[in-house]
Amino acid sequence: MLTASTGKSQTIPTLIGVSWFALSGDRSTVALALDSGIYVSAVSALLSGAQPTWIGSVGASQKVLNLVLDPTGAHLAALVSATKDDGTSVNTRELGYTKTSSGWKWTYDGPVPFTKALGQAWLG
Repeated sequence: MLTASTGKSQTIPTLIGVSWFALSGDRSTVALALDSGIYVSAVSALLSGAQPTWIGSVGASQKVLNLVLDPTGAHLAALVSATKDDGTSVNTRELGYTKTSSGWKWTYDGPVPFTKALGQAWLG
């Protein structure tokens, strides 16, 4: 992690191996994709060294292609895809999660009409 005000960096052990991350528009929530699954945390908790909350896994042959949080950090979308032996992405899907009073809940899983994600944005 790099602190802009001081120009210093530090390693946060819970973040080793992050392949993707997303920050909510209000900068209060961060989502992280690791090989072990998808995690979410309040930014302040993560910076204090707290372990992020695991909210879901992807299949053994799948990988996260991208993550996006809505402006308030209450909704998360993840693009995931399986990968063939030749590296080609197949069966790309969008997984959705919603923050509830008892934690994060998986809310949808739908196919997407492409195999390569260049980016993702939350609209609305």
